[in-house]
Amino acid sequence: MDVGNGRAEPPLHRSYFRRARICSLHGHFPAHADVIVAADFDEERGRPFTWLVTLARSRAIDRLRVLASRQRLADSAAQEVAGEASDAVADTLHAEQREIVARALATLPEEQRRTLKLAYFEGLTQSEIATQLGTPLGTVKTRMRTGMMKLRELLGEQMRGLLGSELG
Repeated sequence: MDVGNGRAEPPLHRSYFRRARICSLHGHFPAHADVIVAADFDEERGRPFTWLVTLARSRAIDRLRVLASRQRLADSAAQEVAGEASDAVADTLHAEQREIVARALATLPEEQRRTLKLAYFEGLTQSEIATQLGTPLGTVKTRMRTGMMKLRELLGEQMRGLLGSELG
């Protein structure tokens, strides 16, 4: 008969509207389920129930896609924030490491420190260091090896001290 708007209900609307409306109230279909039920239906293409299930399935898939898109956007934003935080942590860690190495280098004799800085911070080869300093190649190699051994010892002591203070 009448839905309250002065129009006659189509047979499809009469038979399925109440069920669709109940489902929408329970959250199974969107609140505009009456619009879905009142949509055009072609009896020649199939049964009303099959049409409604297909329509509901399509709407549910659309809804899932929208929710998934929102979730991906939220995850992306969270990763950017986490990336910025991890970059800050990494920068802080690298700054602390540079400071520890600089302090260890400062304890080395000048000749060893200079050869190591030229090799590792300026990228010179041992031959280029020997030429630049006017020192025999063997002497440059010995200074670098001795300096590296002392650095390993110093940095190992500092690491043991850091780990000991964190554990104790």
